Amino acid sequence: MDPSVLRRRHPFALLLALVALAASPACGGGDSGSADTATPADTADTAAPADTATPADTAEADTIAPDTADTALPLDTVLGPLTCGAESAAAVAGCVDEAAIAADVAAVAVARPAGSAGWQSVQDLCADRLASLGFSVARDDWGGGVNVIGTRAGESEPDVSVVLGASYDTTPRLDEFGRACRGADGNASGVAGLLEAARVLATRDTARTLVVACWDGGGNEQTGARAWATAAAKAGRELALVVDLHAIGFASAAFDSQTIPESWRGSFASTAQAIEDGGSRGDFVAAFGNELAAGPTARVADYAALSERAVHTFALPRDLATSRDAAWAEREGSHAPFWDRRYPALLLTDTASLRNPDYDCAHGLDTGSTLDPAFMKVVVESAVGVVGEALDATGNAPTAGLSDTCDLLAQDCDDGERCTLIATNLPAACEPVHDGVALGGTCNHPSDLVGDDTCGPGLRCASWGLGGDGLLPPEQCLSWCDAATDCGAGEACHVVDRLPDHGVCSPTCDPFAVGGCGEFQVCATSHDMAHPGWAFFCSPATAFLGAEGGGCYLHEDCQDGLGCHAGVCQPWCDADHPCPDDRACDPVMDGVSVPGLGTCAPG
Repeated sequence: MDPSVLRRRHPFALLLALVALAASPACGGGDSGSADTATPADTADTAAPADTATPADTAEADTIAPDTADTALPLDTVLGPLTCGAESAAAVAGCVDEAAIAADVAAVAVARPAGSAGWQSVQDLCADRLASLGFSVARDDWGGGVNVIGTRAGESEPDVSVVLGASYDTTPRLDEFGRACRGADGNASGVAGLLEAARVLATRDTARTLVVACWDGGGNEQTGARAWATAAAKAGRELALVVDLHAIGFASAAFDSQTIPESWRGSFASTAQAIEDGGSRGDFVAAFGNELAAGPTARVADYAALSERAVHTFALPRDLATSRDAAWAEREGSHAPFWDRRYPALLLTDTASLRNPDYDCAHGLDTGSTLDPAFMKVVVESAVGVVGEALDATGNAPTAGLSDTCDLLAQDCDDGERCTLIATNLPAACEPVHDGVALGGTCNHPSDLVGDDTCGPGLRCASWGLGGDGLLPPEQCLSWCDAATDCGAGEACHVVDRLPDHGVCSPTCDPFAVGGCGEFQVCATSHDMAHPGWAFFCSPATAFLGAEGGGCYLHEDCQDGLGCHAGVCQPWCDADHPCPDDRACDPVMDGVSVPGLGTCAPG
């Protein structure tokens, strides 16, 4: 089966009460240690929640690749208390304003799916704020959305950039009461942290160029960041570090408020055990970095320790950072496209749905009332510190990233060769043509590699979107496409295999035409790279196949002709297909191929 038919289900933590950390962060020395939090002795009179573990001095940095230890930066500066100033990166980190972050969360936490009024207002906020701080601002329309890019040139190494980013759009998902998702933690918290970091970083001159980016397309496979990262790599642009802020606002000291995915137990066993030994509390900062960013990732612990905050750092080697087997939380952010392009990048996060039950409006409206401004302040201080050090040319050596050796759409290989993507974690390359099967022809894979197939140039062997009479639809040669390429009539560019920049042109289907997709398939929504939003494709049905009124999580969990509405299978509806029994037709998402599409409210 085409691996793209397997839809990843997001893990969600148990719905637990948020325990607010009432004590203000205190400043203290940051001696190196081996535990996960820091509480200086002179703060012993500060009351802590009864279920908070006794912290020590700094955080454990876990890695699954012993040979990545040599890539750590020789940053031996001992950080002292964070006091506001402009003489160093650490001093600037001390200028972060908790109240400013909270105010921006409130401003950004509005429903903002692609193309909506809320989306436009937050885009404008990013542009206006960065311009007011002295950044040169550009609105980067990449064909499927608009990135807001602020640039502040460096003095001695202006051709080397450090990128700080956060995605600003939201999911079009409605909560269980039919209200639009406000996305406070997904990702108003990251945008608010980004804007505050930009403010303090702009107060001092630096050696390298600072790029601050509000990324669009975060809810659509990070397509905005992917477009920018791809263009940067193809232009040979040198980046010293990329830091992404995604879901940085939720913390809970309650027992079992942190879900530990099985992938952590295997790949990061010591960290998973430490979290579990501490009561599985969701009160730590998580930093995920690829091996090229091992130094800054470890350095996050030094900054977080100064505010007595637990932190866990995860150093991912290349094969895991770019793998589809990575845990969802490890790639849920706009850092992932830079990992794929072999740039040094790290994610700062509260671990999103692994901790916050309201993230992405899964079990609630995701409003700012659930977030912890003091926690966000610590994350932003850490971001400012590591970004500031990289800007001072004390961080990573710059890299130009990986550009494609050939173009999947242009097919610029020699005769007898085709440009294909052999694996999702490698760039496209010229390979010999096997059989040269034409568009629409039946194909196969001589090996298990993604792009090693019998199709001709410009084609990829896939089953996605194709109807069939059995559980396994036939694989056919489909055309490659990308976010800037429209497919033919009756087709859309379907994201497959978590590819960095590409999809395949797949036939769309009509959600009201019951049985149009063949046995064991349903007509369900998925991402369309050629247009912002979603389209309908024939998808393999899950094992649930709920009837009307049955439980569901994905649209594929429901029988043909039904969509998943607030966890219940209900008929699709629009102006031409009214609901039975005069029930309301509730919109389910924007930008789908059927205007005004909704699902019927439960009877």
